Amino acid sequence: MQKKPKVCLVSHSWNEADQLPALFKNISQQTLLPALWLFIDDGSTDNTPEVLAQLSKKYPQLKLKIIQMPKKTKGNLDTIGIALKKAFKSLEEHYDFYVLVDVDTRLPKNYIEKITEKFYHDPKLTVASGVITVNGIPESNKRKFARGTGMTIRGEFLEKLVDQIPEVKIDAWINTKSRIYGFKTFEFDDLKIIQTRPTTQRTAKGSFRNGRLAYYFNYNFLLVLAKALYYLILRKRGSDILRGYWYTKREGWKIKDKEIKTYYHSRIFIDYLKVLVERLNFI
Repeated sequence: MQKKPKVCLVSHSWNEADQLPALFKNISQQTLLPALWLFIDDGSTDNTPEVLAQLSKKYPQLKLKIIQMPKKTKGNLDTIGIALKKAFKSLEEHYDFYVLVDVDTRLPKNYIEKITEKFYHDPKLTVASGVITVNGIPESNKRKFARGTGMTIRGEFLEKLVDQIPEVKIDAWINTKSRIYGFKTFEFDDLKIIQTRPTTQRTAKGSFRNGRLAYYFNYNFLLVLAKALYYLILRKRGSDILRGYWYTKREGWKIKDKEIKTYYHSRIFIDYLKVLVERLNFI
């Protein structure tokens, strides 16, 4: 009989106290509860600390560890990785899986149980997620890599890479590391995640940030240009991608990880072909 996995839930929040009661209720109803909930209060100036304290008492079955970052007047997506690295390095125990959950997320009641089961069917799977839905509509994810809230990572894989975590949120980075080392990352259609508000993915702000991250991760400019032109044709803010790219190029903000830089500059073309073959054969 398969033993119950030891799971660490990880959440990050800045000034989102109003989202917390519903989130805690949702997590408390999971068929597999996390052994620890690592909660990063990234410098909130609202009543997040007080609300966390109240919810911790209300749901004693949820073991909460709060990482308190210095207060700041504005949220900053470019420093989430710094907070995550600090949080992960504060842990003294090994966990079988880490599950990343945004505060505006509502998981199916069996999500943690079902997503962790996926890994026992394929030893090469290191990163997985369900499908994010907004207003009942699944977000497009053509490459089918794990993404966003609900992302689940093998503990032994993440724990070896903690010192390499970049400044930004770790989604793209951990997917890429998985590919570099010959492992798999996948999004499972049978697990639907509700996000209570639209993401910025298709907004001008989101496209600008995509351009920033393209330069940060050292994307080959031919890929950046192709994506921008594709979105321009579809009238979906392709110019904002280019603006973000050139803004960050002038800024000089780039990841130092040589493996990541090499992957996005050249190896990614080969990997695109491998992914096509993988998806045809993935069970």
